[in-house]
Amino acid sequence: MLKPEGRYVDDDEVLDGVYVGVVTNNKDPDNQARVKVRFPWLDDELESHWCRLATIYAGSGRGCYFVPEVGDEVLLVFELGDMNQPFVIGSLWNGKDDLPEPGHPDGQDNHKVIETRSGHRICFDDTEGKERISVIDSSNQNRIIIDTAADAISVTAVTGDIFIKAPAGSVNFDSKSQSVNVKNAKSHTTGQTHSITVSKSDYAQSVKTSKTLSAGASASRSAQSMSLSATTSLTSTGGSAEIAVKDTGTVTQKGPVTQTIGTATRKVKADLDKSPVKTWTLGQGNLHADAVLALESSAALTLTSGMIDAKASQGQFSLLGAPVIHLGGLMNFKAGQIAFKPGG
Repeated sequence: MLKPEGRYVDDDEVLDGVYVGVVTNNKDPDNQARVKVRFPWLDDELESHWCRLATIYAGSGRGCYFVPEVGDEVLLVFELGDMNQPFVIGSLWNGKDDLPEPGHPDGQDNHKVIETRSGHRICFDDTEGKERISVIDSSNQNRIIIDTAADAISVTAVTGDIFIKAPAGSVNFDSKSQSVNVKNAKSHTTGQTHSITVSKSDYAQSVKTSKTLSAGASASRSAQSMSLSATTSLTSTGGSAEIAVKDTGTVTQKGPVTQTIGTATRKVKADLDKSPVKTWTLGQGNLHADAVLALESSAALTLTSGMIDAKASQGQFSLLGAPVIHLGGLMNFKAGQIAFKPGG
């Protein structure tokens, strides 16, 4: 046997072949991933020198890093047969150490498993029709499953949370369809602009109890046509309000309508809307028409006030079979010409 200079050993001291040892220490003071072992076939108190580990990949700041645990059975060789230069070339199972599940008792060898001391595991399943890769933690509650057979990937945290973060970048989701199911509360916060675009078809929202829309400055909605419906009541509140209809418009009220206004001005260019009963309650009111203003009642028309002041350059009251009743302290008619004409 060749012997390097300065490392000469007697032939009687040469250890050829491979030997079994049991790891007694894996805390390398030089942090070189070395271990010490004892040899069951020698004195149990005898411990080896620090043994270097042979691995499938090793280099500066890189490699496949798996250090045997204390108590693991390993296989050793000695450089040029020198007992002072041991190498661990692999680890061994024995009758006392169980294989990681599921093993391969059927002899099919469908599973390749990497499992740590605490139970974290990566499993490659080659079972025909059930191919998958599983990453599972020791609690078995957090899992990443790449299901080749089902053509799907799942990420599960049974009792914990899942975080996806890109503090300086973006997170993009691109899919044919998407479904989000939240059992309890959901919160969405956007630091700047928030935009939702539906390129085709419809956009619908359904809320079981109530919905609140709040804007710090202004809110607007635009559509070719718009419908606002309330089955029980509809309330619009604001400091000031304006409704502009460019073309013709219709307001239909099947039941009574009550409008309470502090100071109101109402301008129309066509007939006022009609309803079975309509009540206006005003602190002060002004009814104005740019052209002709007509108040019509098929039954009785009642004006009740402390004082009514009617001013016109020309005025006319027409009584067409039904009475006009005024209840109040004083009624003034001021005009260049006033005519009261009874019907008939």
